[in-house]
Amino acid sequence: METKHEAVMNDPRPLPLRDSATVFSQVINTHGCVRARGDLTRRTADQLRGTVEALRHGGFSHVVVDLRELRSTDEFGLSSLKATRTAVEAAGDRLTVLAPRDAAGTFDGFTPPGQ
Repeated sequence: METKHEAVMNDPRPLPLRDSATVFSQVINTHGCVRARGDLTRRTADQLRGTVEALRHGGFSHVVVDLRELRSTDEFGLSSLKATRTAVEAAGDRLTVLAPRDAAGTFDGFTPPGQ
């Protein structure tokens, strides 16, 4: 029987947001993947963090956050993303963030595509 978290992780539909961003979660091999596109703002950062946490609680110790389709981010969205990574790593898990190629310093400390 599928748990609540497994149902969330295996659902290919985008999770609803009240801002102009869409967050998808999926399982790839042995880690969970979160794809976001649109705008990472105060409202959407909570949804992104919640999706990461749902994957971790579902048993994934390595989560990849793919932001390559992100249009923009505000200071709160970026700060929330950094805080999420700090919390994940403090718990002994791993969070890899794929930053947009044209982010030019905005995503310092995150992995650009192809690296």
